[in-house]
Amino acid sequence: MTTRCVLVVPAHNEAASIARCLSSVREAPLPHGFEWREWRVLDDGSTDQTAQQVRNWASENPTVPLALVQAATRRGKIATVKSCHEDLVAQGHLQDVIVFMDADVTIKTDALTAVLAGFEEADVVAVTGLSLPNRRKLGCRGSAFQIALAANFAQELGPDFTRIEGRLYAYRLGALADLHLEAGLIVEDTQMTEFLLEHKLRVKSAFGAVINVTPAASYWDFYKQTYRGYQAAALAGPKFPARTYVTTPFARRALLRTIRADPIGAAAYTAARTVAALLHRIRPVTFTDQFLASESTKV
Repeated sequence: MTTRCVLVVPAHNEAASIARCLSSVREAPLPHGFEWREWRVLDDGSTDQTAQQVRNWASENPTVPLALVQAATRRGKIATVKSCHEDLVAQGHLQDVIVFMDADVTIKTDALTAVLAGFEEADVVAVTGLSLPNRRKLGCRGSAFQIALAANFAQELGPDFTRIEGRLYAYRLGALADLHLEAGLIVEDTQMTEFLLEHKLRVKSAFGAVINVTPAASYWDFYKQTYRGYQAAALAGPKFPARTYVTTPFARRALLRTIRADPIGAAAYTAARTVAALLHRIRPVTFTDQFLASESTKV
């Protein structure tokens, strides 16, 4: 029996990265037993050339079942994702697997095979990938270290720990048909993690599903990247696992492992965290689901 998959890529002002993102998916084959039903790029009121870049890419790749869904004005990522999820449920294809991917990342060629292989276990309802930095150049070493640290932390927790990596994840549509996202501060992956925990649904981490992430290239961009995550976890409350595991042996082992692999990055990370803390005292930012990712993370 063949399982149909739907790719969903939310995008806002991603003209610099969207073609690269889509091309990486095109180069990542699906495993045996899976095939694409549809690709959807959700253009959330972009004011740049995102839509045109998607049209250009679609014309150059006519065999890809790509649909561009445009909103006239920006609603925010959660509202955009919510609308798409509910539309897919309404269509009734509840046996489909939905694959979500951020527009400003790329994936390794074996990433989708690794993600979808997780569904070979019948009780697994969601599978998530693993973010790694795509560069460690001077100026972004601190951010690269932080991304690697989060990856090592996830691996220390193990593949059966309940987590959703928002940059790439997949789920059985029927199992999450009752998920109702709420617009606001918390990003959609945090809300999904809460839903999975509340309903005691099984998730797997596919550590072979590598997501290439561009590290922030300035202290200000590092601050925004870091404190947005802190605010999302804080609003989620004590149920959210990121808050309850930060001082455990898992975290300590992940930190030591990351330092050993990149001692220069560790020094840069310490400096970046110090500067970010000062920036937060001087110019604190309250983030919403209409947060604009920094340009330095899109190249």
